[in-house]
Amino acid sequence: MRLRAQLAILALVTLALPWAGCQYVQQMEQVLRKGQEATVLASARILGESLGDPRYFYPDQNYLDEGGVADSYAYPLLTPMSIDGYKDDWSSRVATRTFTAKNDNGSTFEARVKIGVKRQPPVADKGLYIYLSVKADRVHYVVPKVNYTDPVAGFANARRAALFTADSFWLQLEQADGSPLHLVIQTAAPGKVKAKRLRFEKGRAPVSNYSAIAGQWQDTPDGYNLELHLPLKQFGQRFAFGVIHPDQDQLQVIGTALQERLSPRKLVSAIARMQQPAGYLIEPSLSLQQKLPKLALEDSRFLLTDRYQWVLAQQGQLSDLIVPAYDSAEGIMAILYRWILDDNTRRLQLIGQDPGRINVPEIESALAGETSVGWYRFADNRAVVMAAYPVRDKDQIVGAVVVQKGTGDILLLASEAWGGLVRVSLLVTVVVLLVLVGFAALLSWRIRRLSREAESVINEDGRLADVFHGSRATDEIGELSRSFSRLHLRASQYTQYLQGLSSKLAHELRTPLAVIRTSLENLPVDAANPESAEYRDRALSGADRLRSIIDAMSEARRVEQAIANAENERFVLDKVIAGMVSAYADVYPKHRFQFRPPVTSLPLQGDPDLVVQLLDKLVDNATGFAPEDSTIEVGLEQQGANYVLSVANRGPLLPDAMQQQLFDSMVSMRPSNDGRHHLGFGLYIVRLIAESFRGRVEAKNMPSGEGVVFRVFLSAPANQ
Repeated sequence: MRLRAQLAILALVTLALPWAGCQYVQQMEQVLRKGQEATVLASARILGESLGDPRYFYPDQNYLDEGGVADSYAYPLLTPMSIDGYKDDWSSRVATRTFTAKNDNGSTFEARVKIGVKRQPPVADKGLYIYLSVKADRVHYVVPKVNYTDPVAGFANARRAALFTADSFWLQLEQADGSPLHLVIQTAAPGKVKAKRLRFEKGRAPVSNYSAIAGQWQDTPDGYNLELHLPLKQFGQRFAFGVIHPDQDQLQVIGTALQERLSPRKLVSAIARMQQPAGYLIEPSLSLQQKLPKLALEDSRFLLTDRYQWVLAQQGQLSDLIVPAYDSAEGIMAILYRWILDDNTRRLQLIGQDPGRINVPEIESALAGETSVGWYRFADNRAVVMAAYPVRDKDQIVGAVVVQKGTGDILLLASEAWGGLVRVSLLVTVVVLLVLVGFAALLSWRIRRLSREAESVINEDGRLADVFHGSRATDEIGELSRSFSRLHLRASQYTQYLQGLSSKLAHELRTPLAVIRTSLENLPVDAANPESAEYRDRALSGADRLRSIIDAMSEARRVEQAIANAENERFVLDKVIAGMVSAYADVYPKHRFQFRPPVTSLPLQGDPDLVVQLLDKLVDNATGFAPEDSTIEVGLEQQGANYVLSVANRGPLLPDAMQQQLFDSMVSMRPSNDGRHHLGFGLYIVRLIAESFRGRVEAKNMPSGEGVVFRVFLSAPANQ
């Protein structure tokens, strides 16, 4: 693994810091939550046990006898109300109940209903209020001639059915004496509306005016609004309604009493069968409201429910502090939140929106005799902690006390702490990661550079480079670089000593070698011992071979000195080569020479004597392998930025392993059948001269397999 990857992984360990911080914040939030839960639970217990007289929970015994059937809830209204068809005077605390259905043409038929009750002065303002906002594809108004001059008049249900050819609001009420009351509100034009009463008794008019209800009809771009006021003293507790919309030949009915699609006649028949409203209209109890104590807790609310979870009284007010839902975050922050934070403990359940009724497991537990606490949020993201405690009448549970405490401050504090911690930690982690990766990249670059310099100290030919630049940095890598530099200096000095040793040895050995040879030549041969002559000849041959070695070593050293001291002049290479090839015919009469000149003249910068010496060595090597009367081909051409000088000869082929080792010193494959000792310095000198011209040499067998070709690549002048 690369150094950068290792440091990057090490930098990721810093993510443990924000994780530990999040765990700490989470523990802090849990402690705060436990405190809140204990507070609201204690409040619920105190309040539940203080309500010792639950008689006001159920003033109507029939409600209990029938199992608490209720369909609608009326919110208390505290502000003056005006029947004008607009909802400006309706408090936002009055929840809206929505009913929907699909028409045959795919459009949506929707009714949004608000119900409020006003029992506070002024007296003229008391009563039940209904606000209806209907969304329909088309509003059908009443056409009086159709309704009351219908040819089927005389048939009661047909006349009632003709009434429902327009958009209508049907109310089913219980009168003060307990008798049922069916009312239909519709209009021929926007403005004030009046109710019509449906009767199903024999001898009574099927439809008649009913003036006790005041109402206002307002058209809207999507349908219409209807606002009604009903006097309380004329009605009982039972209540049902339906919103009727003509759709082709059928009627679409939505509401608490009916939720189906019927023909006009079937609708009238269904209404006739419902002589008593099925459900009760639940409204807060003033007597229970007065029994609730004043709250000492801020941002809190007491609720008192009956055994069917309808809210009968409430005290206090929750603040409007809205907690940003962390699970509403998008992108990478949402992923981080869900990964780092505990999802289950952080997510809050949504409280149901059934108006006037709280349907949560905590209240169900309280009505079953158990106390419990839960965390919830409203649709507008207001968060609360909720505790429920049962209210008992002797051995029976008659209701539940619910205490809601706003927890927006805790959750908001935790969310801000979490968000700030995550953001700062991520920023620090990213900065640390970038710094470490940058440092790793710099460190890796310095190590790679030192490695390249160390590898280039010895070139492909095994020679030491001239210099090794040590680093000036004061750290460990700089010290290592300076150690390499000192090592290179000592190796260079030792190499120079070895290079000069051959010339010194050659100089020192020449004199004793000459003495030995002279002595051997003057040594008289013992006639009585003929083997002494053979021993003298062997000693003379060894002395000659030793002298040849010393001469070759001296020649190589002279060539190196000549290269170092060579004059740099400009000459024409092809002319030098051509002159030398023509002279070789006289030097080597047993071979023929052929020169292939270049197309254009090839100038070269350097010492022409070195080129002559290079060609002499190549030709001498070629004549040593080429058979007599064979042709040695000398060629010169330009290939790109190089001049290529080639010498080809017929003869034995080169082994593949020896094609590059031929140019090392003391390596020779040349036979000694001509009486000369070949020590392998000729091609070594060729390589030295070629490298002095920034070139190289190679030896390969001919593709035809007839012989060997030596090529010298010389760098052409840049300004040619």
